[in-house]
Amino acid sequence: METIVATHSASLLSHIFRFEVHLQGRELILPWTSVYIDRRCTAIEAMVVFSALILSTREKPLRKALAISMNLILIYWGNVLRIVLILYLTKWTPLWVAHDLIGKAISVLGVMTFSYLTFRLFPRIEEDVFSLVDFLAHLPSRLGHHRSNESH
Repeated sequence: METIVATHSASLLSHIFRFEVHLQGRELILPWTSVYIDRRCTAIEAMVVFSALILSTREKPLRKALAISMNLILIYWGNVLRIVLILYLTKWTPLWVAHDLIGKAISVLGVMTFSYLTFRLFPRIEEDVFSLVDFLAHLPSRLGHHRSNESH
């Protein structure tokens, strides 16, 4: 997965920005910097979390498959675009600023955008996810109430 993300990122950098990019396995080498794409750069965690949330809902199987497919595609390509933007910005700013500040902000906006799209297109998923969040938010008080009843 790392090599695929690196290949797509290098391709977009060279085609969109016309940067000279050399790809050696998972390493992207630009004239001003080089970076390795590792597992954390693949957005696999976000893909798994979104897929698990969707799978846990009462939505019909076909609609679950559509929602998961949509999210996997959007998350993957959104992440590749995030990497491209980070590397583009490193021409003028330190990598930590581009990656840790701007890149993280882009990730948060991406998650919010993908959540919004999913919830608008699949309202039942939104209902189930918020029901789960509500359940988890009240779980400590429910457990405390249950324990206090056992001690009597």
